[in-house]
Amino acid sequence: MTNSKIMFWIDALPNVATTDFIARRDSIADTMAEVQELEKRAGKLREEAYFASLKLEGDAKGVWSVEVVEQAKYRTDF
Repeated sequence: MTNSKIMFWIDALPNVATTDFIARRDSIADTMAEVQELEKRAGKLREEAYFASLKLEGDAKGVWSVEVVEQAKYRTDF
């Protein structure tokens, strides 16, 4: 999954092939790609949690009145 688009200047260093700099840069790129995937997944999970919380509140309002639910939210400093 290496993405050499970051720190591309590493390739222009003299005799860089004799160092571990390219591998280290590629490792950083892999880590950044993983971060992007995790952020994408976190966004989806956040969205799912948000809609689940709306459903739960709606279900609560189906059991108790809107006024009772709103009072409970107010009392707990929601």
